[in-house]
Amino acid sequence: MSILLHSVILLVASSLQLLVVEAQYRRVCYYTNWAQYRPNEGKYFPEDVDPNMCTHIVYAFAKLNGNRLEAFEWNDETTDWMRGMFDRFNDLKMKNRELKTLLAVGGWNMASKPFTAMVDTPASRREFATTSVKFLRDKNFDGLDLDWEYPANRGSPPEDKVKYSQLVSELRRVFDEEGRRTNRAPLLLTSAVAAGKDKIDTAYEIPSVCRDMDFISIMTYDLHGSWEDVTGHNSPLLPHSGETGNQRYLNMDWASNYWVQQGCPKDKLVIGMGLYGRSFTLKDPYDNGLMAPVKGKGEAGKYTREGGFLSYYEICDMLATGGQSFYIKEQEAPYAVKGDQWVGYDDVDSLRIKVQWMKQNGFSGVMVWALDLDDFKNHCGMGTYPLMNAINKELLGSTPRPPLSRPNRVMPNPADRPAIAPPVNSWEQPPSQPKPAVRQQSASSSTNHGNIPSTMPHLTNEFNCPPNVNSYHANPKSCDEYYICADGLSFKFKCASPLLWNPTNNFCDWPENVRCEKLVKTEPAQPPRRPPPSTTTTRQTRPTTTTTTTTTTTTTPSPRPPPQPPVQQFDPWGRPNPSWGPNPSWGASVPQSNPFANAGNNDWGLARQNTNPSNVFFPVPVVTTPTPVPVMPTNIDMDFYNWIALFFRNLHSMSGPQGDIIRAMPPPPPVLGRMQPQQQQQLFGSHQQHQQLPFGTQQQSQRVLPPSHIDMPEFTPQLPEPSASPQMFVPPPPPTTATFCTGKQDGKYPDPVDCSKFIECVAERDYRGSCPAGTALDATYGICDYTHKITRCAIQSFQG
Repeated sequence: MSILLHSVILLVASSLQLLVVEAQYRRVCYYTNWAQYRPNEGKYFPEDVDPNMCTHIVYAFAKLNGNRLEAFEWNDETTDWMRGMFDRFNDLKMKNRELKTLLAVGGWNMASKPFTAMVDTPASRREFATTSVKFLRDKNFDGLDLDWEYPANRGSPPEDKVKYSQLVSELRRVFDEEGRRTNRAPLLLTSAVAAGKDKIDTAYEIPSVCRDMDFISIMTYDLHGSWEDVTGHNSPLLPHSGETGNQRYLNMDWASNYWVQQGCPKDKLVIGMGLYGRSFTLKDPYDNGLMAPVKGKGEAGKYTREGGFLSYYEICDMLATGGQSFYIKEQEAPYAVKGDQWVGYDDVDSLRIKVQWMKQNGFSGVMVWALDLDDFKNHCGMGTYPLMNAINKELLGSTPRPPLSRPNRVMPNPADRPAIAPPVNSWEQPPSQPKPAVRQQSASSSTNHGNIPSTMPHLTNEFNCPPNVNSYHANPKSCDEYYICADGLSFKFKCASPLLWNPTNNFCDWPENVRCEKLVKTEPAQPPRRPPPSTTTTRQTRPTTTTTTTTTTTTTPSPRPPPQPPVQQFDPWGRPNPSWGPNPSWGASVPQSNPFANAGNNDWGLARQNTNPSNVFFPVPVVTTPTPVPVMPTNIDMDFYNWIALFFRNLHSMSGPQGDIIRAMPPPPPVLGRMQPQQQQQLFGSHQQHQQLPFGTQQQSQRVLPPSHIDMPEFTPQLPEPSASPQMFVPPPPPTTATFCTGKQDGKYPDPVDCSKFIECVAERDYRGSCPAGTALDATYGICDYTHKITRCAIQSFQG
């Protein structure tokens, strides 16, 4: 019992620690030195930058002259007759003393040839490192950003993968040495890196590079563009169900977590976001959805003047002059169509969702390309820098409020366009339905989550767990079953059909990835149901002719793509919206995911706070007692780590003084973040540090995530009346007595007694937390800052 009590205390302490406002997220912004040449309102200079929008601003780009850094533009450096762009750029630090400026070298156009020559020998690498220190200090930069696109690619030989690591190590050594010698903070060393799997695998020795970098920005944009033959979004958050094979790697979620899987810690990874769009010219203006055929680049913008590329303010012009905006619900990404022009881009809504995803997944911040592509002159009528302001609002907000509804999108009137019969795509509508002229996502669709499948875990005596060990174990008699040992108790689980337990990676996996020689049959997978050919009568009218042709066609739906591991759905806003969840249009080609992958977070767990927790009840295994514990049947599934946390947290269902102690403890605070690896190790054991969702399905066969990756939809279901079971537990209702937060708005408030502590109010309920040693809550910004900067702390110290 003492072990269980200790686990409870650890859990509560971990939850309280997570309430402490996270260290400031990195906000890395790129400034481009060629934006000065754009016409009229598109011109962009250092004086147009708001120095408070970013924590780091990177000047792009310098070039290489042999083994030395050199300015690229004629006006980068100051002369007797002109103040250079470098100095004007670094003047921003006079307005924000906390701002760090870096100089980027490289870029897409510079490619690999100059880098290959520079990294060739130890002497050439040393010359670059030592001369770069002097150049950066002389120009008043705080660091160097390597933008080699990409080592061992684009003309760079395979051995450059190793030489790139050696270059990074040499730079780190020289930068640190110079800092010690001059008693100054060492220069920062950062990099912008690839997001495509082929480039990641061939270009970087990830553990070595991540060790020596201060942080790394993943360029999770330009994942699709006019170099392809169909439309695709520039920077999708998640994969699309119509994608197969390597296409499923081209999204922010997969690329970011692949860097983690390969050995880079999340606290060094910054997630790239684009403030622009990639455009296409459609082959057929009336076949204008996602994956529609294209014939080339989109038209160049009025200001950026580059085919296939539009700034955000140019996209505003497109929408203001007849363009229509649509939303790819699966990928959380908008696109716009005007005539034969198609552009995928990010707007205020999609960027807010991406920032929430970044925070929930525990990465260290956001990088944007680039400041001059946002609406810096209020061209769109939403104020200056609407995209950057949306990002910062979500990054700096401690308790972000969900929007009242999903983003509103312009939905076209079908009568406005001639109707044709475009190809049927199974991922956009059911195969038996004829396609509309314009593919669009409905914001009012709903998903029936159904009942809890038979994969619900249960306490069992079939397997003897080793004492004091939390671990996974395969069922020796069945390929699709396994056990989880938690504090000496054994819980039996069953993989969702047709998946089998993979003991190598400790998750439910596709049968072809599992070697199983047990003589126990598993339930066969149900083959995808194919609807019979549908006969449709279509009126086809083209604007260039007066002839109307009525035809009867028989359409046989194309076969669905090969099954991919189920993709986890989540609602970044925690809305009680039933449309979040598995896409019903996936049908039988996507197996049922594990019953714990889509947990609604509750008032007792480790993730987001539900503002109405009394309506949400979760099944929690407990030690059987003589008195049955009431149960509330539910169709909510939950993640293992929340489930185990609930198991330990709710030990007050047991009798004895320990139960009284636990019952008297306050509930853990609402948490938007993640348990840190060391906290997980304390609670669950070090063996779980690099595991996939433990009794879930593998989201992608190449992706293995740490247990802190918990992305789940939050909703409040309508539940039936309670019944009873000795294995289920109903959390008690929230307290009703008046507290500090009674009558207060949601937010963080200083503790009136102890300067090092604070109180967070959520739905008029108190959650108390502490700032790290030597810091206190700055009520203005909602972050922990040094105590000498907080006036009330000085007063308390004087009075004490």
